Amino acid sequence: MKIAIAGTGYVGLSNAMLLAQHHEVVAVDIIEQKISQLNDKISPKADVEIEDFLANKPLNFTTTLDKHAAYTNDEIDISRGDAIVKSNNPDTTSELFEAILVSMDETAVQPDKDYEFKVGTKITLQNVAVNGLLLNKIYSYNIHRSSPVVIDEYNSVHGTGSFIVIDKLANVTVGGGYDCREINSSNNKNESV
Repeated sequence: MKIAIAGTGYVGLSNAMLLAQHHEVVAVDIIEQKISQLNDKISPKADVEIEDFLANKPLNFTTTLDKHAAYTNDEIDISRGDAIVKSNNPDTTSELFEAILVSMDETAVQPDKDYEFKVGTKITLQNVAVNGLLLNKIYSYNIHRSSPVVIDEYNSVHGTGSFIVIDKLANVTVGGGYDCREINSSNNKNESV
């Protein structure tokens, strides 16, 4: 399998090293010096594990400045915030899920307003259908997103079992939540806890 990774920063390069042990990996970056160093098996980051992988592990790993060549006929495109899982243990993705939600701003969350929705390091702009949240109140809330997100129960995986909601225009965190559970569309309750 051929995999393209955008960016050879710490996250991209770490994932590339792990994946290149069993797959063909092409890393694309815009910094020529980093590409040159990696082609010479020199880590552009001071990292013992990455240096060891480049020097001692058999890797199927190449780098390029040409994003079009890197992304042609790829089966997987990995970027910051994407979840990588084993095929026999996939994460749950859902557009509709239940979560415990707390309001963190004196201004109530407005209906039909776009908010940034951050799960782990993945940030997406969404029209989050939550409204009427009062400051410091805790709610059990159904959240409907326009695109799927990886969700988990917080006790299982903290990174994808919690999220924050950001008012992009005001640059303010207006809410946060945890304990995400997939629900079907017929169960549509929103209540104060």
